[in-house]
Amino acid sequence: MASLLAVALPAVAKPAPRAHPDHGRARHTRTMRSNKCTATDSAYRASGMLMSWNASRTGRHTYTGTVTVRTRSASHTAASSKRSVASYTFTNAHVSFSHSPKRGDRVVLIGKITRFAGRCANHGAAGRVTIRKIDVTAAKR
Repeated sequence: MASLLAVALPAVAKPAPRAHPDHGRARHTRTMRSNKCTATDSAYRASGMLMSWNASRTGRHTYTGTVTVRTRSASHTAASSKRSVASYTFTNAHVSFSHSPKRGDRVVLIGKITRFAGRCANHGAAGRVTIRKIDVTAAKR
Protein backbone atom coordinates (compact mmCIF):
# COMPACT_ATOMS: atom_id res chain seq x y z
CA MET A 1 0.00 0.00 0.00
CA ALA A 2 1.11 3.42 -0.75
CA SER A 3 1.16 5.91 1.99
CA LEU A 4 0.57 9.53 1.36
CA LEU A 5 2.28 12.14 3.37
CA ALA A 6 0.37 15.36 3.47
CA VAL A 7 1.91 18.54 4.78
CA ALA A 8 -0.20 21.58 5.32
CA LEU A 9 1.41 24.86 4.34
CA PRO A 10 -0.13 28.23 5.10
CA ALA A 11 -1.26 30.19 2.05
CA VAL A 12 0.91 33.23 1.26
CA ALA A 13 -0.66 36.02 -0.78
CA LYS A 14 1.43 37.63 -3.53
CA PRO A 15 2.01 41.34 -2.82
CA ALA A 16 0.16 43.75 -5.10
CA PRO A 17 2.35 45.31 -7.84
CA ARG A 18 3.46 48.88 -7.28
CA ALA A 19 1.76 51.47 -9.41
CA HIS A 20 5.03 53.01 -10.74
CA PRO A 21 8.07 50.83 -10.16
CA ASP A 22 11.33 52.81 -10.14
CA HIS A 23 13.38 49.98 -11.70
CA GLY A 24 16.47 51.00 -9.73
CA ARG A 25 16.42 54.65 -10.86
CA ALA A 26 16.97 57.50 -8.45
CA ARG A 27 13.82 59.01 -7.10
CA HIS A 28 13.19 62.67 -7.85
CA THR A 29 13.42 65.00 -4.92
CA ARG A 30 13.02 68.73 -4.57
CA THR A 31 16.74 69.24 -5.07
CA MET A 32 16.75 67.59 -8.50
CA ARG A 33 15.85 70.00 -11.30
CA SER A 34 15.47 69.60 -15.03
CA ASN A 35 18.26 70.98 -17.23
CA LYS A 36 15.98 71.53 -20.21
CA CYS A 37 15.55 75.29 -19.70
CA THR A 38 19.06 76.26 -18.68
CA ALA A 39 21.09 78.62 -20.84
CA THR A 40 23.65 77.08 -23.17
CA ASP A 41 26.37 78.75 -25.20
CA SER A 42 26.68 77.89 -28.87
CA ALA A 43 29.43 78.80 -31.30
CA TYR A 44 28.98 82.11 -33.12
CA ARG A 45 30.94 83.11 -36.23
CA ALA A 46 30.23 86.00 -38.56
CA SER A 47 32.37 87.59 -41.26
CA GLY A 48 32.03 90.51 -43.60
CA MET A 49 33.18 94.04 -44.34
CA LEU A 50 34.20 96.52 -41.65
CA MET A 51 31.96 99.59 -41.55
CA SER A 52 33.23 101.29 -38.37
CA TRP A 53 35.73 100.59 -35.59
CA ASN A 54 35.73 102.21 -32.16
CA ALA A 55 37.92 100.36 -29.67
CA SER A 56 40.57 101.03 -27.07
CA ARG A 57 43.47 98.80 -26.16
CA THR A 58 43.16 97.08 -22.76
CA GLY A 59 46.21 94.82 -22.88
CA ARG A 60 48.53 92.99 -25.21
CA HIS A 61 46.38 92.17 -28.28
CA THR A 62 43.14 92.77 -26.32
CA TYR A 63 40.63 95.53 -27.00
CA THR A 64 37.30 96.78 -25.67
CA GLY A 65 34.79 98.67 -27.80
CA THR A 66 32.33 98.34 -30.66
CA VAL A 67 32.60 97.28 -34.27
CA THR A 68 30.01 97.59 -37.04
CA VAL A 69 30.14 94.96 -39.78
CA ARG A 70 28.21 94.34 -43.01
CA THR A 71 27.84 90.60 -42.55
CA ARG A 72 28.27 88.44 -45.65
CA SER A 73 28.53 84.96 -44.16
CA ALA A 74 27.61 83.54 -40.78
CA SER A 75 27.33 80.27 -38.90
CA HIS A 76 23.93 78.66 -38.33
CA THR A 77 23.57 80.31 -34.92
CA ALA A 78 24.46 83.73 -36.38
CA ALA A 79 22.02 83.43 -39.29
CA SER A 80 19.88 86.34 -38.06
CA SER A 81 22.72 88.79 -38.74
CA LYS A 82 23.54 87.40 -42.19
CA ARG A 83 23.39 89.93 -45.09
CA SER A 84 22.78 92.86 -42.76
CA VAL A 85 24.69 95.59 -40.97
CA ALA A 86 25.20 94.63 -37.33
CA SER A 87 26.97 96.35 -34.47
CA TYR A 88 28.87 94.24 -31.92
CA THR A 89 30.15 95.26 -28.50
CA PHE A 90 33.13 93.38 -27.12
CA THR A 91 35.14 93.39 -23.90
CA ASN A 92 38.76 92.21 -23.70
CA ALA A 93 38.52 90.44 -27.05
CA HIS A 94 41.68 89.17 -28.71
CA VAL A 95 42.14 91.26 -31.85
CA SER A 96 44.64 90.46 -34.59
CA PHE A 97 45.44 92.80 -37.47
CA SER A 98 48.52 93.88 -39.38
CA HIS A 99 47.47 97.49 -39.90
CA SER A 100 45.11 100.06 -38.43
CA PRO A 101 41.51 98.94 -39.14
CA LYS A 102 39.71 101.02 -41.75
CA ARG A 103 36.39 100.93 -43.57
CA GLY A 104 36.22 98.16 -46.17
CA ASP A 105 38.58 95.69 -44.43
CA ARG A 106 37.57 92.06 -44.04
CA VAL A 107 36.50 91.08 -40.50
CA VAL A 108 35.88 87.72 -38.83
CA LEU A 109 34.08 87.70 -35.45
CA ILE A 110 34.28 84.58 -33.28
CA GLY A 111 32.42 84.09 -30.02
CA LYS A 112 29.44 82.52 -28.27
CA ILE A 113 25.69 83.14 -28.32
CA THR A 114 23.43 82.30 -25.38
CA ARG A 115 20.51 80.06 -26.33
CA PHE A 116 17.55 78.34 -24.67
CA ALA A 117 15.39 75.46 -25.84
CA GLY A 118 12.45 76.63 -27.94
CA ARG A 119 9.85 75.37 -25.49
CA CYS A 120 11.23 77.37 -22.53
CA ALA A 121 9.37 80.44 -21.36
CA ASN A 122 12.39 82.20 -19.80
CA HIS A 123 14.36 83.75 -22.66
CA GLY A 124 15.87 86.66 -20.69
CA ALA A 125 19.47 86.20 -21.84
CA ALA A 126 18.69 84.57 -25.18
CA GLY A 127 20.56 86.01 -28.12
CA ARG A 128 23.34 87.62 -26.09
CA VAL A 129 26.52 87.52 -28.19
CA THR A 130 29.93 87.45 -26.50
CA ILE A 131 32.78 88.16 -28.91
CA ARG A 132 36.13 86.67 -27.85
CA LYS A 133 38.21 87.03 -31.03
CA ILE A 134 38.30 89.44 -33.98
CA ASP A 135 40.47 89.03 -37.08
CA VAL A 136 40.90 92.06 -39.36
CA THR A 137 42.64 91.71 -42.73
CA ALA A 138 43.14 94.18 -45.55
CA ALA A 139 40.48 94.26 -48.23
CA LYS A 140 41.34 92.60 -51.54
CA ARG A 141 42.25 95.23 -54.08
